Amino acid sequence: MTTLKGHSLYKVLLIIAGAKVYSTDGGQDLPAFLTSPQQIKAKLGEDLHLPCQTSATGSAVITWSWNGRLLSAGSMKVYEDDRIEVVDDGRELLVRGIKRADRGEYSCTVNLKLEPVSLSHQVEVFVKPSVSINLKEKIVNVEEGSKIEFGCSAKGFPKPQVHWVLKSMPGKVLSKVSTLILNHVEPENAGEYLCVASNSEGRSEDGLQINVFYKPRTQLYRKSSSRHSFSTVTVLTCRVDSDPSAKVIWSKDGFIMSKAILNSKKEGKLEIHSLTIPSMSDSDYGNYSCLAKNNLGTAADSIILSGSPDQPQIMSNTQGFSTNTYKLEWKVWSPRSFPILNQSILYRRIRKGSTSALSAEEPGSWFNLALISDGGGPDSSSTYSMVLTGLDIGAEYEVRLRAMNRQGWSGLSESFLFNTASSSFHLDSLSSLSGRQLTSRSTQNTPVALSAMLIVSAIVDMQRH
Repeated sequence: MTTLKGHSLYKVLLIIAGAKVYSTDGGQDLPAFLTSPQQIKAKLGEDLHLPCQTSATGSAVITWSWNGRLLSAGSMKVYEDDRIEVVDDGRELLVRGIKRADRGEYSCTVNLKLEPVSLSHQVEVFVKPSVSINLKEKIVNVEEGSKIEFGCSAKGFPKPQVHWVLKSMPGKVLSKVSTLILNHVEPENAGEYLCVASNSEGRSEDGLQINVFYKPRTQLYRKSSSRHSFSTVTVLTCRVDSDPSAKVIWSKDGFIMSKAILNSKKEGKLEIHSLTIPSMSDSDYGNYSCLAKNNLGTAADSIILSGSPDQPQIMSNTQGFSTNTYKLEWKVWSPRSFPILNQSILYRRIRKGSTSALSAEEPGSWFNLALISDGGGPDSSSTYSMVLTGLDIGAEYEVRLRAMNRQGWSGLSESFLFNTASSSFHLDSLSSLSGRQLTSRSTQNTPVALSAMLIVSAIVDMQRH
């Protein structure tokens, strides 16, 4: 063995990242890599260039392997794939149109008799998400009240974030995981649901249609299309919301109506059923009901038709022109054969004026002003006016009315708010009135004599009406 200065010649191996790798043995150099190992993140479809620059010369053969599988030796490809190309005897490996399956470890090895030396690159492929709901059929029919659960699977790199939304409300996230659970399904839950997966490369979604079957819901109301002394057409309308569609049966006082004038039409998802009464008479009064039925259940609604007056309608301006009086105007319809006998005006102050000592948070007591007719006119529709006096300056009042004939009382009118004037700048042409004045005018200008009686009461039970 040769010696240098009394010492044995020994092998020295020096590795510097990103620089040459070499050794000496008897004065001969082993190969050195001019490239560092790399973590490569490639986008799907790109061309991938893998370097293996080395100082090796002569008989050194460079081989490439992928996840332990031999790809090439020197300039010769061993793995048959048209996308792979060996460049410069293995100093570069080119993979065209990279796929998700191409990820993994790519190693180049310089092979000499003494010792092979390897360099490895780790390759990850960025892939836009793909997502799929775990169902064969994408249309699901469920009954109201059921519990349903659905899942979806997402692929891609980086790992996709998954959530569920309703297509009609994409901004409202229903679930932030891959599972969607609806514990108690309502008809309002019907719609198209989307499982959405997203990462840095994009977004993907898959849809599911949920149909909710439910028993009918009904609403019955009356509409009178004509209000004059010669004829009155009354239409009863039954709105039915159901899925599947419902069969509708009309009855009066418990007996099925087989000869009635019936019509039906579709408005969106609602079915509109109507019963027409061409000319209301005493024989038409009674309890009408609409019954809807499908295979999930039944629902019914009813309404009583009588000769009682319609709900009064207030027509006054909300702003009064007087500081302490107010002219109230309204109209009310009653069947021709049942003229108005009595009316009732209920009013109270809800916000104090300049002459009031009460707190604004404490509404005043209700006043009940009873109006009594001494005969009634021959017409069925009348307009009335009443001047209320003794009011506060700049105050706000609430008023409601009802009317009565021989068939009974009408319902209370809708709540109406008015204000008295806040200063004497407004012309107070009615300030000289010493009491409450009432006038009435029918549609044929037939005078109706009424007298007024004021009942001051703080215990009027509004809920009974």
